[in-house]
Amino acid sequence: MIDSRFPELARLTPGEKMELAGELVSAAQDQADASELSEKAVKILENKLADAIADPSTYISWEDLKAAKHDR
Repeated sequence: MIDSRFPELARLTPGEKMELAGELVSAAQDQADASELSEKAVKILENKLADAIADPSTYISWEDLKAAKHDR
């Protein structure tokens, strides 16, 4: 169980455990919500990819962008 990995949990009161559980669920939901792209965002990315394929000279690769940032 999780108690073996986090022995300090055994010292919490039942109320504190419930509060912690609620906070963990809320944090997990926030992370899940933040990681999902909207349909509009997906469409924008698909259009950008199509533009880059059609005319690669107008776009910079992620690797080149990271390298340029590193060179600053």
